[in-house]
Amino acid sequence: VGSVDPEPEVCDMRDNDCDGSIDEGLTPHARVDMVFAVDISGSMCSYISAIQAALARYAGELAGTEHLFGLLLFPTPINNVPYDPEEPMVFLTGPVLVDAPTLVSALAAVGCNGWGTEPSYDVVLWLASRSSPWLSSMPQIGWRSNADPFIIVLTDEEAQTGHGVTEQSLAGSVDPCMLPGCTPGARVDVYVVTALMNALYWDGVTGDVGRVLDIEPATVDHYVDVLHGVFREVCR
Repeated sequence: VGSVDPEPEVCDMRDNDCDGSIDEGLTPHARVDMVFAVDISGSMCSYISAIQAALARYAGELAGTEHLFGLLLFPTPINNVPYDPEEPMVFLTGPVLVDAPTLVSALAAVGCNGWGTEPSYDVVLWLASRSSPWLSSMPQIGWRSNADPFIIVLTDEEAQTGHGVTEQSLAGSVDPCMLPGCTPGARVDVYVVTALMNALYWDGVTGDVGRVLDIEPATVDHYVDVLHGVFREVCR
């Protein structure tokens, strides 16, 4: 009564197959390029401090590895006046991706001082596409050819666009992945941390509603757990 039968081993810090070993025999991602796109509009003020602390703790766990990171803020801060729809974001660490300590240093610039338009669809399109004509002034991301690309969006708002991007058109830009490090035929790994009522804006982009993750509660521990669900460096 109440027994748990053996299951195939997965990377979750549990002995799924009941053989006395944890996460054994699993092939990890040797290198990951992970870009965090953080909504910094005023409605994010209740979330930002916990997100900053969680990203710092998470990056600290991956310090010394071959994984690299990017930090992108959208919309642009209000002090970058006037708002320019052709440059609706600020890439704090790029276009060259950085190591974990550099990411932690960049987090100090994250606030909730962005303009009121949150073009999250446009941001993901720019990150996942090798050609976004209306963002021609933005630099190309330095995705590595020997690393798996991950895009993690953190926003409390429904998906928005300033250039007519739809969920369907964005899904076609991430699947199949055209970035240098992708396995042929694979899709870009996109995760969205948002209010769950916004899931239907994103499930076609992520390919799995389970990759739309709850922004509540706004605590450091919750966000670290969410990030562990995206990628955990335990199966090396």
